[in-house]
Amino acid sequence: PSQVDVWVDGADLSTMTFDADNRVTNLVNKGSAGGSFVRNTRKAAVPFGPTVKEGADGINGNPVLAFDGNEALVLNSYTNYTSPRNLYVYIVKRRMKWELNPADTANGAGHGKWGSPFALGSATATASDENVKGVIHVSEGSATSYPVDLGGTASDAASAPALGTAEIFYLFNASNGCYVLVETETTSTTAVPAKTKNDLNCEPLAIDLVQIGGRLMANGQPQWYGEEKTNNRMWYGDIAEMIVTTMPLGHHQENELLAYLRKKWLNKGSGSTTPPAWLTGMPATPATDADTALVMADGTSLAHEAATQTLGALVTDGTVDWTRVWDGVTAGSFPLFAVNGDVSLGTVRLAPEPVVTQAKVLDWTGDLVNGAAWQLQGERANSLGVSLRDNQKSYWINPVGTLLFFR
Repeated sequence: PSQVDVWVDGADLSTMTFDADNRVTNLVNKGSAGGSFVRNTRKAAVPFGPTVKEGADGINGNPVLAFDGNEALVLNSYTNYTSPRNLYVYIVKRRMKWELNPADTANGAGHGKWGSPFALGSATATASDENVKGVIHVSEGSATSYPVDLGGTASDAASAPALGTAEIFYLFNASNGCYVLVETETTSTTAVPAKTKNDLNCEPLAIDLVQIGGRLMANGQPQWYGEEKTNNRMWYGDIAEMIVTTMPLGHHQENELLAYLRKKWLNKGSGSTTPPAWLTGMPATPATDADTALVMADGTSLAHEAATQTLGALVTDGTVDWTRVWDGVTAGSFPLFAVNGDVSLGTVRLAPEPVVTQAKVLDWTGDLVNGAAWQLQGERANSLGVSLRDNQKSYWINPVGTLLFFR
């Protein structure tokens, strides 16, 4: 699984479900907490789902989730209840509007005042998030700064870039202190503006809701009362990517993450636009060659989704499991390894994905394994074949010391 708890990627349209108005109603959390961001239905007035901006309207050519003061989605599967109950947020966003409502300047509402791109709160809160200890949100009280509100205890505010500027916003809350940074395309990576505030005297965070698009009130309800209502506390802008984790990233991991976010969204630095393997939860395909020996211990498994890998030697002990993901049609997409040296296999259980549905030659050349004569084993099987084809039965070919399992 991913090594972060919450991961939203506005560029990954495959994680989104749209309604008839092309609004996102279900957004899969790619982080290890699982679940999906959905519309917050905890009150009668339900904010809409965000739309998606693409092409030139996105950020650096990538799609983004667009919020216009009336949209929000909430995730119910994340908590930070386990020790140390800290919080680390990395979010790429672009604020598009902030202004007072000319008709109600006395109350200070309007387009973005006191709104927040995200709120990490509680489903059992008894008041709005600015009055609840142990929750956190950004309170955009002015056009030029981003104070972080921890239930009435504010951190020092970071300076806000100009409207329409893409930024990476960092929020780290740990050990009764808060660290806030804002980075844009023109920011020097060696001198990122930061604000730190310690001795906040706030309670440990107790979060079980993550909302994007606006703030929360009592019982995890969205602070939205209808379109253009002056007491809304919603947000006007675009969310490109958001990552939340309870445990801090390692130094190397954070460097990889920031290099990825900078290149993908700000087009700066020398990083890759491909997310790190530890973020996706899928290990990177290793680089192998004729000098590489693959040795697998008893009880281990291997998922093979890449092209045929060249090896210098292949050794397995005891029983191991191989899963081969192939195109299901082309024989040449099936071979796992081209071994230039020694092969010594114990029991190998091989599961093709997709399962072979008809007789196919799977493009093995030469001796698969040096060993005794092959036998076909299974219910009602003999040395020539099987007399019963039953989808609930399994058969396998078995030379002495080696087991290849097919379903």
